[in-house]
Amino acid sequence: SGNSTFYAFLVTPLSVAGTPVISTGGPIDPGTIGQMHFSPNGKFVAFSSYGGAQNAAIFEFDNATGLASNGIGVPFSNQIYGCCFSPNSRYFYHQSNPPPCGVYQLDLQAGNAAAILASSTQVGTGLSTNLGHMQIGYDKKIYLAHDGLQQLAVINYPDSPAAAVDYNNLGVTLAGKTCGLGLPNFLASYFNDNVLIKNFCFGDSTTFSIEDTSALALAQWTFDDPSSGPANVVTQYNTYHIFTAPGTYNVELIRVYNNALIDTAYYVVNIVTAPIINLGADTTLCIGQN
Repeated sequence: SGNSTFYAFLVTPLSVAGTPVISTGGPIDPGTIGQMHFSPNGKFVAFSSYGGAQNAAIFEFDNATGLASNGIGVPFSNQIYGCCFSPNSRYFYHQSNPPPCGVYQLDLQAGNAAAILASSTQVGTGLSTNLGHMQIGYDKKIYLAHDGLQQLAVINYPDSPAAAVDYNNLGVTLAGKTCGLGLPNFLASYFNDNVLIKNFCFGDSTTFSIEDTSALALAQWTFDDPSSGPANVVTQYNTYHIFTAPGTYNVELIRVYNNALIDTAYYVVNIVTAPIINLGADTTLCIGQN
């Protein structure tokens, strides 16, 4: 509050460090109310603060040393209360109050600090009430608190450029309950399991890959496709499967980590029949012909 100092405490499975790593320098938190978020990849930390000339700030973060550095202030004429990073950690989002509220995106890959600030694009306009906290959900969407309403706003595609994020003011109903300014505070990386699944046409090879395998000792995929015989279970980090019929499959992934912890996750995979498109009779054209 009122300074630019970060205290980072190393947390391990055995203990919490008693001595913090201290970082100073960069935009000052004016010390009112707001939010702090880390990017899912652990490389950035940001705060928003409801007041002051620098209403939000983005810092680079080294999650090996605990140091925050190279802070970028996000000056704004209105007050910023909530902020959040996209699931792919490329984009930074913040909102502005008072109403009519706005929702803004900054591209952290735009270049230097000036280019990042210049990339700021409004992706949505709120309703006649203040917007509050922003939070990634398990479905990789970003949810925004609408103070006093019975709905949450939603950024449906936060990993996309500004024109394609699909902001919806009334994205989720709260079934008669009323929202305040806050939302449950999840660690952003909690829903980031680094699994990519591609190709969903029947007859094609559906690929499955784990992006980060550095901490793994073993991975096993079960494709919920017993008709495929021995190919239904594969013990590999990255693999493929040709499903035996169109339909919905509940694919299981078991990951065994180097520290002997075991994690089981499930992915719904919809295999569809590729459409047959009739482009008409074959036609040959020579250069210069219409």
